Formats: sequence, C-alpha cells, structure tokens
Amino acid sequence: MDCLSLPVRRESLVNLGLLKTKGWPLYKRICQQNLEYSSKEADLLRLYRVKDTVLSLSQLCSAASLSEEEANFLFKQLFRYLQLYLCISEATCLAFSLEESAQDSFFQNSLDCIPAILRGLLVLAKNYQNIAKNFSENADFLLEVICERFRAWLDDEIAETQSRRALASSFYATSLALFFRYSSETQFSPDNIYSIWLSQRSLAFLKEGLASRLASAFSDVFLVPIQEFDNCNLAVYLQLSATGALLHTCETFVSGSENYWDIKAHQQLPVSSDIHRDHISFVSTFAEGKLLGTSAFLEDPQMEHLFENCLLYKVFLLKLLVLSSNYLKALPSTALDWINTLLGMLTEDSDAVPHLIDCIGSIAVNFPSQLHAMIKRLRLIAIYAPRSTSSEVSFAKIAARKLAVLLSSSSSDLAVTCIYQFANLLSIGENKERALILASREQLPLDQQSSLSVSELPRANVQSSYLNTVEAVGEIALMVNDEKIYGLTISLLIQKFSRKLPAAVDAVIINVLGKLSVRANERDFSMLIQFYSLQSKQLVSAYDRDISLALYQSRCLIASNTEAMSVKRLDLLKCLLDEIIQIGVSQDYAKDEYADNKKRCISLTIQALSACVRNINYNELPTGDNFAAVFRNMWFALILNGFRYGTKPSEHLRLQLVTLAKYSPPLVLSVVGNNFGSDLELNTVLRTHIDHKTLSEIKHELSKEIPTLDFKGLESYEVCYLSTVLQLEALRSYSLGLHALLSYLSNIGLRNSNLHEHIVQIARHNLPIFVRSLSSKKFLTEEMIQEVQKLISLCCHRVRDVRSLALECCAYLFSELPSLLCVKQLLFTLLELLNILWRGSSEECLNQYVPQLEYTSKELNLTVVLPDSFETRQDILGVFLQKSKQWIMNSARLVPSELKNLLQSYLADFKDVDDVDNIEIGRSIAFEIGKAIPMSDTDASLVPSMGGWNSDSASEFISEFTVCQRYKNDSRYVVSKLLTNNDSISSVAKKVIDDTLTSLDKLEEECKDGHVSSDRLRDVLRRAAAQAVTEPLVTFAIIARKLVRIPFLAFSTKSIKLGITLWNWVMNEVPQQRAYIMNQIVRSWVSSLEQQKKGFFSGNRPKGPLELSMSYAPTDRSQFGKTLTRMKGQLVPHIMLLQVVSGNFESFWNSGRQIAMLIMHAMSFIMNQLNGLQSVHHPLCRELYLKILTFGLQISENVITTLIGSKFYHKCLDATLNWFSCSPLWAYGADNLQIASEISLMEALVTSLKSFTAHYTFKTETTAKQSLIIILLQNEIYRLYTWMTPVENERSLVKTRVVPPNFEKSAPITDEMLETAWSVSPTVVLYLPTRFKDADLRASVLKLIMKDTASCVRDSVGLKLLFEEYPSGRLPIDNRYLLFWAPLPPVSAPVLFLPKIKWNPLVLQYAMRTLKSYSVDVTFFYVPQIVQSLRYDALGYAEDFIIETSELSQLFAHQILWNMKANLYKDETATEPDGMKPILDRVMERMVNNLSGEDKDFYEREFTFFNEVTSISGKLKPFIKKPKPEKKAKIDEEMKKIKLDVGVYLPSNPDGIVVGIDRKSGKPLQSHAKAPFMATFKIQKEKIIDIDNAETEDLNEPSETKRKQSYEVWQSAIFKVGDDCRQDVLTLQLIAIFKNIFDSVGLDVYLFPYRVTATAPGCGVIDVLPNCVSRDMLGREAVNGLYDYFITKFGDEDSIAFQKARSNFVQSMAAYSVITYLLQFKDRHNGNIMISNQGHILHIDFGFIFDIAPGGITFESAPFKLTNEMIAVMGGNNKTPPFRRFQELCVKCFLVSRSYVNEICNAVEIMLGSGLPCFKGDITIAHIRERFALDLNERQAANFMLRLIEQSYANKRTVLYDQFQKATNGKNYYMAQVPPVFLMHTNAV
Repeated sequence: MDCLSLPVRRESLVNLGLLKTKGWPLYKRICQQNLEYSSKEADLLRLYRVKDTVLSLSQLCSAASLSEEEANFLFKQLFRYLQLYLCISEATCLAFSLEESAQDSFFQNSLDCIPAILRGLLVLAKNYQNIAKNFSENADFLLEVICERFRAWLDDEIAETQSRRALASSFYATSLALFFRYSSETQFSPDNIYSIWLSQRSLAFLKEGLASRLASAFSDVFLVPIQEFDNCNLAVYLQLSATGALLHTCETFVSGSENYWDIKAHQQLPVSSDIHRDHISFVSTFAEGKLLGTSAFLEDPQMEHLFENCLLYKVFLLKLLVLSSNYLKALPSTALDWINTLLGMLTEDSDAVPHLIDCIGSIAVNFPSQLHAMIKRLRLIAIYAPRSTSSEVSFAKIAARKLAVLLSSSSSDLAVTCIYQFANLLSIGENKERALILASREQLPLDQQSSLSVSELPRANVQSSYLNTVEAVGEIALMVNDEKIYGLTISLLIQKFSRKLPAAVDAVIINVLGKLSVRANERDFSMLIQFYSLQSKQLVSAYDRDISLALYQSRCLIASNTEAMSVKRLDLLKCLLDEIIQIGVSQDYAKDEYADNKKRCISLTIQALSACVRNINYNELPTGDNFAAVFRNMWFALILNGFRYGTKPSEHLRLQLVTLAKYSPPLVLSVVGNNFGSDLELNTVLRTHIDHKTLSEIKHELSKEIPTLDFKGLESYEVCYLSTVLQLEALRSYSLGLHALLSYLSNIGLRNSNLHEHIVQIARHNLPIFVRSLSSKKFLTEEMIQEVQKLISLCCHRVRDVRSLALECCAYLFSELPSLLCVKQLLFTLLELLNILWRGSSEECLNQYVPQLEYTSKELNLTVVLPDSFETRQDILGVFLQKSKQWIMNSARLVPSELKNLLQSYLADFKDVDDVDNIEIGRSIAFEIGKAIPMSDTDASLVPSMGGWNSDSASEFISEFTVCQRYKNDSRYVVSKLLTNNDSISSVAKKVIDDTLTSLDKLEEECKDGHVSSDRLRDVLRRAAAQAVTEPLVTFAIIARKLVRIPFLAFSTKSIKLGITLWNWVMNEVPQQRAYIMNQIVRSWVSSLEQQKKGFFSGNRPKGPLELSMSYAPTDRSQFGKTLTRMKGQLVPHIMLLQVVSGNFESFWNSGRQIAMLIMHAMSFIMNQLNGLQSVHHPLCRELYLKILTFGLQISENVITTLIGSKFYHKCLDATLNWFSCSPLWAYGADNLQIASEISLMEALVTSLKSFTAHYTFKTETTAKQSLIIILLQNEIYRLYTWMTPVENERSLVKTRVVPPNFEKSAPITDEMLETAWSVSPTVVLYLPTRFKDADLRASVLKLIMKDTASCVRDSVGLKLLFEEYPSGRLPIDNRYLLFWAPLPPVSAPVLFLPKIKWNPLVLQYAMRTLKSYSVDVTFFYVPQIVQSLRYDALGYAEDFIIETSELSQLFAHQILWNMKANLYKDETATEPDGMKPILDRVMERMVNNLSGEDKDFYEREFTFFNEVTSISGKLKPFIKKPKPEKKAKIDEEMKKIKLDVGVYLPSNPDGIVVGIDRKSGKPLQSHAKAPFMATFKIQKEKIIDIDNAETEDLNEPSETKRKQSYEVWQSAIFKVGDDCRQDVLTLQLIAIFKNIFDSVGLDVYLFPYRVTATAPGCGVIDVLPNCVSRDMLGREAVNGLYDYFITKFGDEDSIAFQKARSNFVQSMAAYSVITYLLQFKDRHNGNIMISNQGHILHIDFGFIFDIAPGGITFESAPFKLTNEMIAVMGGNNKTPPFRRFQELCVKCFLVSRSYVNEICNAVEIMLGSGLPCFKGDITIAHIRERFALDLNERQAANFMLRLIEQSYANKRTVLYDQFQKATNGKNYYMAQVPPVFLMHTNAV
C-alpha cells in the first residue's frame, strides 16, 4: 500500500476494516504490527504509515455496525497510541530518548494525531458504557501523570533544560486543552461514568490552578497568542477548555438535554432525584469564589489577572453560577451584579456575548420574578451588542431571538410594546448618540437591587445601535410568529425608513422587511413590495449603492422563498415589471447622472426579476392581470434604455437576461387578433418615448445583426418591435428556446402586417444560435428534448406560415445535428406525429362533419391542433411525411446501427390497446426506413436487381427485431425462475401447470360474474397460451379449451380480439391441433349465441325515433359516441369471429372436411337466427349482416350441388331477403369508409348471386327470389351511395364506383317475386312500397295484405299502408285483426279519433292499445295531441286513457290539466269558449276529484306555487306605463312573497324540482298592453350516468347499471299573460321530433327545442335559452356582422375556438334551415335568431308558421334564411369546405326526414281543430306533404334540397324583409356585398 497516495491509502484501510468477514482480520493484523513497531521505537510514530493507521482507527469508531469486541479492539489501539504520542508509558518515556532536534517534529506530528485519537475514544465512550468506564480509569491515570509532570517541571525536579521543559509543558498543556475541549463537545448521558469522572477531574484541575502556574513559569510559551486558539494564549485556552468541560458536564447533570441554554426546550430535573446535588453545590461555590476573587480559590495571585481580563472565562464562570443556581433554586445577588458588570464590557470580547445572553435567558425562565429585568437587559444587549465585520454572527439577533422566546411566553401585548420601544430608538435628530442613550435609559428602569448607571452603559455607536435595533425588531417578529406582529413590524419599519438615516441602516431595514414579507399576509406583502418599488424608483434621482443592493437581495430572498405561481410571487413579478417600465419611460434632463442612474436601477431590477421569474410558466399566468402585455412593455422599456441585443448593458447582464427571456411570454398577444398593428401603434411605451437618436441606433444595430432587414415602409414603433423581438428571442435561443418565436406567426394580425417577413428573418438569425447552444451541451436534458419536440410539433401547425418556418428550422437543425434523431423521444415524436396526422386526415372518411381538432399522443404527451379543412390536413401530412423520411434517412447515414435499434424499439413498444382497426403510419414508416438502412456487411444498393426485385435490408431488420422479441415471454424462463436447489424440473413444471389451471378457473368465474379487467384477462390468457404450446396433448387440450371459452364468457371487443390473437398463435405453434382449436371456437360461438341472446342476436325489434321518449334539450353528440361504442361492442366481436372462421374454412374444406362441415352447421344455425328475425336491424348492423351472407354464399359455392348444400343456399337467400324486413335504413354517423365497405359487400353479393344464376339451374321460385334480392340490394346501394355523396361531383377520399341511376329500381318487381317473398317473410313485402315509388307495386302489396292479413300483424307497416289507402278507416279486412296488430308510433294514435275515420270501435280500441303500449315517459310528450283527441272522443276512450294515465303519473296529470286549461277558450282573453270546453271541464273535474293523499297535496302545492308566480303579471298591470325600475321593484317585492314548497317545479321543467329562487332576478319585458316578466329559479335535475359497460349492454334495452346523479342549474323563465303560446308549443314539439329523427341516424346537426308550456288561455311559461344573445342585440352592440362577431369572440379563422364555433354554426344552421323550410317558419328577423356562446344559431318565437305570414306580407319567399353574413361565417362562398358541409348536412336532414312524413303530419293534423291561426284546414297538411317532395327518389330529393339552398343563397327578399323590420321595429340587420349566386350542378329532377 506504500505506492498509494495518502488519502487513498487511508480510505483503503477504513474500507478494509469495514469488511467484516475477510477484511477485519487483516486490518487487525496491520494495526497490531504498526503498534508493535511504534512501541519499540518512538521515531516510527512520525511515519505516514502509522499516522494513517491511527486516523483510520479513529474513523472506524463512528461506524454504525461495530460489535462490542471490535469496539474494545479500537479502544485499546487508540489508547495505546495516545500513550505513545503523549510519551506516557509504564516502562519508559520514549520521546525523551529522541534527539532534541527530533523532539520538535515529534511533538508536532503528535498534535496532528492526538485530536483524532481523542475524538475516536470519546465516540466509543459515548456509545459503550464499559468503554466509558475503562476510558475514565485510564484517562485518570494519564491526567495524573501529566499533572505530576507539570508539578515536577514547576519544582525543577527533572534535570532538563528550561527550553525542553517549556516545550514539553506546552505540548502537554495543548494536549490537555484538546482533551477538555473535545470532551465538552461530546454529548454524554447524565449517568455516563465518563461524564461524572470528567466533571470531577476538570473541577480538580481548576481548583489546583495549574494553568496560571504554568503561565508564570513558562511565560515565553504560555503567554504568546496562538492563531489556532482564536488568538488566545495557551494558558487562557487551557483554563477555558477545562472550565468548558466542567460547564458541559454540569449542563448534562442538570437537564440531560443537548442544549441546556435553549430556553424554548428548557426542562430541569427535580432536585430530589439527582445524585449530583453536592457536586453542583460546590461548583456554585467555586464559580462564585472565582468571580469574587476569593483567596481560597487563588493559587497564584500574580497570574490571576490573566483570567480576570478574559471576559469569556468570567462568563463561563457566570454560566456555572447561573446553572447551579437554577438547579438549587437560589439565585445569589452576585450573578445579577456580574450581569450588570459584564453588560458594560460587551465590546471587549464578542465571544462572551452569546454566553451572557444564555445566562440572562436562563435566569428569566427559572426565576420569574426576574423576567422583566432580564427582558430589559436582553433588550439592551440587542441594542449595544458589538458588530463584527468578519463574522456573519449577529449578537443582536441572538439576543432578539432569546427575547422573542420570552415574549412569546408572555402576552402578545408585551411583544408589541417591545417592538414599539425598539422602533422608537430609530431617532433622526441632531444628537443621535445622546438620544439613543436617553431613549435606552427611559425604557430601562432597573430595580433597586440591581441598578445600572449611564456610565456603565457601553459607548453608543449610533449606526451600530441602529443596525442592531433593526435586526432585533426583525428577529422578534419572526420568532413570535404572529401575522399581526408581521404587519405591525412591516408598517413601523416602513415608517422609520428615511434617507436621513445612514444608508447602511436603511439597507438593513430593507433586508429585514424582505424576511418578514415571506410570512406576511397578502395585504401587507403588497404594501411592502410597493414600498420597495417606490424606493427603487427614487434611486434614479438619488442613487445609493447600499440601498439598491439591499433591494436586490430582499427581492431575491422573496423570490426564493415563495412558490413559483403563488400570489406573492406573481405580485412581486408584476411590481418588478411595472418598475422597469416606469423607470424606463421616466425622463429628467436636469441631471447629468440621471441616465446612468436609470441604467443602474434597471440593471439591479433585472437581476431581481431574473430570480423572480424562475420556474414561472407564462402559459399559466392569470389572464386578468394582463401579464403578457406587461412583459411586452417591460421589454420595450429595456430596448429604449439601451438594453438591446449586442450592446454593452445587455452583455453585462447576459445571464440574467437569458433567464428572463426563458420565462417571458412571446411579444405577440393572442387577444389582439387582427388589431395587432393598431395595438402596437397605440402602445403606451412606444407611442411617446422613441426619439430620433434612439431610433437611428436601433436601426444601425439591427442592420449590423441582420443585414437583410429592410426598414422601408416601417414605422418607428415597428422598428422598435423588431429590435425587441430580436433581443428577447435571441436570448431565449441561448437558453435553448426557439419554438416561441415561430408561434408569432400564428397571430393573424402580425401575418397581415409589414413585420411578417422580418420575423422570419429574425428566426433564421436565431436558428444558428439555438443550434450552437444545443451542440455545446454535453448531454440533452429533458427540457432540451421537450423544446425540440415542440419545434417538431410546429411542423404540423394549423397555420401555413408557422408550419413552413418550422420545417425550415427543423431541416437546418437536423442537417447540423443529425444525431439528434438518435434520441429516443425525438425519433418517436416524428413517428407519433405522423400517426396523429394520419388520424386527422382519415377523419374525413370517419367523421367529416364535426372533425376532431385536437389530437393527443398519450405515449409522448403531445397535442397537435389541426385545421378543420381536410384538404389542408392532407397537405400537412404529405409534406411532413416527405421531410420526416428525409431527416431520418440523413441521420441513418451517420449512425445507422443506433437508429436501427431505435426503430426496432419503436416497433417493439407497440401498446396492445385492443383496437380492432389499428393502422399506424408511424410503424409503417419505421419499417420502411429500417429496411432501407444498409446491412452490416454489404451495401444493399450495390446488390444487383434480380428478377425485377431490388434488394434491401428488410430480412436483416426483421431478423434482428425477431431475435430481440423471441424470448420475451418464453415459458421456459418462467420454469427456470421457479426452479430451486431442492426442486426437480418435473416438480416445478407440475407446479406451473397447476398454477395456470387455477388462474384460468378463477378467471372463468370472474368472467361469469362480469368483474374482470382487460389487463388481468390479457395477462392470464397470455401466460396460459405460452404454457399450452409446451404441454403434451392432454394438458394442451384442457388449457386450450379454457383458452377458447373464457374470451366468449367476457364477450367484448377486447376479449375476442385477445382470444383470436392467442388462438392464431397457438394454431401456428401447434399446427397439428388447428382442428381442435377451431372446433372449440365454433362450438363456443354457437353456444354463446344460444345462451346469451344479446346484442345483434337479441331478437328485439329496434325502436323507431318516434317510439322513444322525447326531450326538450339540446342535441347531445356524446350520445352518438356512446351508441357507437355500445353497438360496436356487440357487433365487432361477431365480425372478428366471422373473419377467423371464414379465413380458415377453405383450408379445412381442402384438408379435412369434418371441421368445414362443423362450420357450415354453425352458419346454418346463424342463418336460422336471421330468418327467424332474431337479429337487430340497425344501420350499424348492416356490415355484420352482409358479411354473414357473403360467407354463407362462399360456403354454398362448395356444397350447392348436394342436398344439404342446396338447403343451406336457400337459407342464405332467405336471410338476405329478411334484411329488408324493415323500413329503409340510412347509415349511422358520418363514417364513409363503413358505407363504402357496405356498398362493396352488397356489390359482391349481387355479383355472387348473378354467378349462381349463370352457373346453376334453379326452380322458378328460387330464380324469382334471387332476382328480387338483386333488385333490393341495388336499391340499397343506390340509397347508400346517395347518402355518402349527397352533393354529386364533390371531393371524396373514399373511392367507390359511381352508382348508376337505374340502380334505384333495376327491374320490375313481379307478382311472382312478391309471392315468393311473402312465403319467406311477409314483412319484406310490406316494406317494399317504402322503398319504391310504384303505384302498381303498392296495389299488389295491398292485395296480399287483404289476402293474408294474419301474416301482417307482427309489424304496424301493413296497417299504415291500409290507413293511407283507406283514410276513412273502413278497412277491407277483418277488423278483429286490429286487436292483435302491432302498435303504431304513439303520435299516430290520436289521429284515429278524427272525424274522417268513420266510427269504428275496434279502430278506437286499437288507438287506445297503441297509447297504452308505450310508457308514460313516451306518451307524456304527446299531451297536446291527446288533449285534442277529446274533441272527437264520442265513446270516452281518450277520456278514460287520460284518467288512468293521470293516476300513474302526477306529472302527466299536471301537464294535461295545464294543457286543457289553455284550450278552454279560442282567444287569448278567454272570452270565446272552445267547443270542447264542457268536455275539458268534466275531465278536469274528474281528475282533481280522483286525487287523494299525497297526490292531492302535491297537486295543491304545485298549482299554488305556480299561481303565485303567474299572479305577478296581474299585479304588474297597473305599472305597465311606469318606468322599468318601478316595474322591477314591484316584481322583486312580489318575488319575495313566494313560498317555496317541497317538490314544486316549473311547468316548463317537469324533469326538475325548484330548490331555490333568485328573488332579485325579476325583469319586466317589453309589451304595450301586457305584463310579461322573467325570473330565475334554481332547478335540481337528474342525469343518467353510464357505467363503463357499453360493450356488454344490450343494443336495445337500457343498461341496468345506469345510475342517476343530481345536479343543479339556474333556469330563467318568461311568464307570459295575454299571449297564446300553443303555437310555440306545437312548433317546438315538432323540432324535438326532428331532433329524435336526426339523432336516430347519428346526424351531426344541432337543435335546441327549448320548452314552452301553455298553462291557461293566453298564458304560458317559456324557458329562456341559456348563454345566448339575439342577432338583433349584436347589432345594437355595434357588431358589423356575424363573421366579425365570431372573429371577435372566438379569434381568427385559424384558431381552434373559431373553427369549433364555425362547426357548431354549420351543424345548427343545416338543421334549422331544413326545418324552417318544412314547417315554413316566417318572421325570421334578427330578433328571432339567437347565437349561443358556442356558435350555434337558434330560432325562437314561432308566431308565423305553416300557411301564415306577418301581416300577410310575402317578403320571405326564400325557403329559409341564408344571408351573406351567415355565408361569411361558413367560408364566404359556396366552394368552401364549411359551406359544402352545410349543403351535405341539409341534404341528409331532408332525406332522413322524408321517412317520417306521415308521423309529422299526424302530429299536426290532430291539432287542426284547435283553431290556431297557423292552420288553413286540410290544405296545411297537403302543403306539408308537398314540401317533403315524396314523389322524388333519393337522388332527386337531394338535388331538390340543393336547389332550395341555391334559392336561399343571399336571397334579396330576405334582405328586404330585414330592412322592413329595421324600419318598422328597429330590428338591426347586417348588409354586406352580395356575392355572386353560384350555379348548382345538379341533375334535373
């Protein structure tokens, strides 16, 4: 080890000793050997080897894992070395055998080792009691030997020279002093033997007075100041060490605490329990005697003056006296006298001050009578304590802390008084010194026992006393820890702050305030930082370095002690920013130094600001404080004051400015929008503070940095803005931030300004800076990686300019640093962005009308916002794909291996998310690039093309990837892990099998219970599959059976996909068991169909949109997604299973037909299910249905020549025919890929059927069946193609063959076809008239109905045909079938009471049965129609239904009562009774009389509450002519009187109860003769919460796991009196019907049928649309047009908010436009059109519908309102994507509505008798039907709708009507230039 360096050798020895098993014996041997050599020859002690051994022994003493044996060994070794170094041995004194010249170096070497030895021994003595005893015994011997030698040298008993005696005595004195010192620093327990011995030994030493005697004898060495002893001489140091050891042990005896003098935790042991009482009593006597100079304790009076002049020694004695007095409960007056005496000596020895403070504090605690006296003395110390410039210790603070503890134990008033007394000392008079002394005396009235004269006070240094006073105040406030104290102290110090005080005092005040501010409340904090700001601004005119530095330090302290986004930090941030702005714009030309002061002040503020801004995320700053604008103005101020890029001030503060730039927001405000230029021009900093000289300098500096900048045409403020951008963003680039600069171009105002190209040039200038800064880093931090990720993400930005610049920057970055793409996160970012862009582009095929705008990659936490234009998305994807491949390939040329590994890692990191359609372009590109990377041994490009194939590295890439993945889940690894020394391989394998089977059994039970997670399912089944392939046949069969059965028990998309993946893998691994696995799959599938009867095979007839409950609520698109999830969760598993079975059928058919026949039998079972109408007919089911049929025909091709095959083929034909046993279905949602797939499947079916017809000869019935199926399939293709391409010749990503028009009906439908179809399914025939507009076909179907009526009763469609053909109700069938016929939709039942239906009890009974077949929730919606049926209810059927239903539902009863009251009279004034008033009176009386109990109480509470509310209108009538404030006051007065009972509700909100009333919300509405008003109520409602079980939920039945959740909303309602609301009720009811119709096909349109309830003649309640404003109101607010309003509210067109709002506008515009045309809404002025806060357009006030117009004026001849401002919002012309979406949605709304024209007409027809003004008799119904264009086929109807759009497009008569409304009613309108009407390219109808 001699070759090692000293530290290494020493550390090696220590490590050797720590090795318990092998190292410790060797270490012991080394130590013993060195000790043996050293004992023989003292000179060896000087060797480094021995010294290292000693030091390693000392270090090992602190090891935590020492055994007692090891500790004893260390003790013996160290003590022996101590003896040797002290030259003390029982045998001889080796040191004195050395030459005199060698003794000096020996003693010096000894003094290096003795401290380490002492430390080690003391640690051992502390931790081991036996060693403590041993050490005390042996140390007693050593100390006695040393003292004997002292005595011998003093008495001249040793024959040595004086110099050698002096040297030896000083050596031993030093060693002894170190011994006492280290002993006093070691914390022993009170009962430690060593501690007791030390106390006795130190006291004995002090009593003997050896220190003074040695000093007298050897003054030349004992009285010389020594630097290592704090410049004390050796005698004093020895005396102090011994006294300190005695003091320390006494502290331990008294309290046992680590610090006896810490009065916060001071606890004294009871006197009676202590065995040290006598000892401490003597210590007290000794200390008092020493202090008084008693002769009994003075051995050498000549030298005692040494210690008398040592203040620290006297304080030690005083502490001994105080400590013993505290213990003995008696305080001698000596202690108090000495305290007073020592107070006058504070400045003589600063080291004594803390000990004196301890004494005073301890007396105050232990002797309460002395508390106030001691507080006064502590206060005096705090004022006069000496200040040391070399030490950071402040004695004033120490005294203040002790004082604060005492004050905290007293009342808070005492602390306040003390703070005031201190603050009053800050005098600024002429004689400051005397004022300070007098003030001190005034607050220090000492008692008679201990007086203190002025002469005894230390000499007053005013500045030091001021400094102490300020620090003391601060410490007291901090220690008391009271918010009120903080506020008081801050206020006092701010008041005392004055420039008349010394600058150092003001600086300390500022620093103390900074410490207090961290704990102060927000109000005091705000006051403080405003004070700071004021002082900083005053420095401009009178600069002071101390104050400026203090301000900087204090604000840095605040910043470092507050959370980044806390209120305090943000308050400080705002203040600092404002400060720079105000200083920067201030001007004072009277002083020459003003400019320099400004720069100095700004510089220090910048430094503070750089500390304050750290870790602040500017994106999270509060918007209300307008931080972005303040930051911008701050940078402007810096620029105008010379802190520009490249200038000296900026370079001097480069680090701080870089930090500031890093956390500063960009200099473009998102809120400015198009007003960027004007905002910049009117900026308060730039507007008036740019002089010509500054402007010239800025231009020169800019030109120097970027020579290509052209300032022509730029205003001065624009030049300054460019300089600011350069400064900020260049500095940000140094801090590795570049993406913020690129985001400037996302502001449309900047892009349209003169600065656009200049910003690009600045970005190009900063790009090399960013790259250099990035390349200079040794490694990339997460923050750097994130910055590059953001830069890459900007390449996909929705704004073209941002995108282009980002691509340019990334190209430069990756060309300069190609290895960046070897960073995993960055490469993965590129590939994940490609995935996002792919998903965004494919959205056009899946969700074209409401495109998703935000896309997130969960893997990398990336979010990208894409534009709503699919064309732009395609462009972004194309460019980014090209660039990404280029960048990655460039990187691959530099580091091919590393990049290849990363690409393989990306492919391996595939997340199994159980998605069915999992297309990821990122993985495709990873593979494409991976195979293009050259092979390790050969360049693939050099290999010649062979056979037309160009070689690549795909094989090598795949082989490497496969090798990496092969053994990931190897089951043999599992076995090896379980294998132990005592287990055989067979036993472990059996254990694995048992565990696997147990896990599978448990999982099976969990699946049956429905409580299993997909993660657990995946883990267990994967392990089981891995195990199965290694097992023999029997075990394999058991595991495989469970492996197949368990996914079917769970039966979800995830479970079946997982199962299929594992089944395929197992079949590939064990090919001989393929048949067994497929057998299990087929049987399990059939078994699940037989047992579960859920989902597609549930057999439940899907309910139509008019058979479901209706709601007066806005369209909820989230329900579309839930429907899709629920449906696909039940359909997709069958599709995947079908693919597995069909994909394996041919191989089994060709190899072994047993499994193939099993598959055919399974398909035969499925066909039976389809033919038995056991499948659900829904648009989303079409794909599965068609795939089943396709596979069925595939099987038929192989078996059709056999008998069983022929039967199977006919089953397939029947199943195909049965798909059409329902009304024609459109597609659900906007998934064009789904539609295209279905069209392709149907075309394949047609081709296959034609092939069968061509190759085989069938019976006539079969041929007719085939022909009919082909006709139906082609018609379905035609309809779906029309739905997919509602606007012909428009852009479409989905490529499908153009469907010819003749597909609508490709051939005549013969009677033979009808007869054949009737034999298969009469329902198919019954629905044929709904598919084909053919009168002959309709007549033939009616004949079949009359011929075989019994076969028609399963579906109501046959009865619909009969009623359409025979409207009188005289049906040519046996009417008794009506008793069994399926019910019509509920809206069609009341029509059967009309007079046109001739009296027929069976028809009326059928009507009642229809109504009763639906739940109250459904019939509740049709209350107006049901009430009107009473008008024609001669037999009382309707009346009985109302009575019976009212008993079931009180809400239904209430609505019926209100509606009947509203229909009692024909007029609004209730003067003209309606013809059915007597009937209504009778029914109402019966209903009310039938009420009892709780129902009656509920009725009375509800109607009393409502009457109280509506009565306000009557009470308001006398105030009609009064001003609005008086009306408002009257409403508020009446609102206060309303009593709110439990369970009451508003008639317009029966689905919620009123739980609160805003009694100040009353608002009178404008009316000339009526008194309507509006009020707001708190409504408690319930909503359905779907638990995550969508995939297992039945397709038609509601889930049982749905639960309700209560929530509260504030709902405003209008209470009208004198206005007939029934017409609005009907209109909104029809809108709600349309909403259900549109929702039934998942159409992306928006409607909001708000609720209106008519409650009495001319009375009603109208819900107010929330968060909406009328177009008229926007005009009154000086909004130029809707487009400008959208820009103002939502941002520019590129913003995500605008695009979402525009999408909402298009959705609502399309739906309301179609309904406006169909229902003929008139009076569509701007007061009746609302705009929601999300951009939806809504219609209100339907006073003119159907066949009436306001005043009979025919201004509004356009089909619907489509003005220029509406067109502007949708893109500005008819060629834009938003307008095309509007067209397509209009067409789809029209097409889907036509299927329900009869039901819509029924809802209106029953209301004709109500006398509403909108009706003109039966002609109204005829006009409604006419508007649906029922004589047109689907394509013709689509073109018809497009022509209506063309007619409405900027229609001039619409503009004229708006002008008319403006002239007559003051309704505002927007007039814009009318764009040219476009030409519609449509086919002729």
